[in-house]
Amino acid sequence: MLILLADDVGVDMVGVYAEGGQPPTTPVIDSLAADGVLFRSAWVQPTCSPTRASLLTGRYPRRTGVGRWIMPPEQ
Repeated sequence: MLILLADDVGVDMVGVYAEGGQPPTTPVIDSLAADGVLFRSAWVQPTCSPTRASLLTGRYPRRTGVGRWIMPPEQ
């Protein structure tokens, strides 16, 4: 199984979804999608930390206890 996780990438930035005016050319992702699954309805968080916690734990983002962006400590 291969899961691609990319921050700040919407369906309008991947050619295979054909969303938006002129979707970019993404031949490698398009070829992977041709033999795989496209997600047309998915849950996302507007920040990275809850999404990553959800992917690592398999739980809904709010159920991981990580509800917002984790900031690095001040130095």
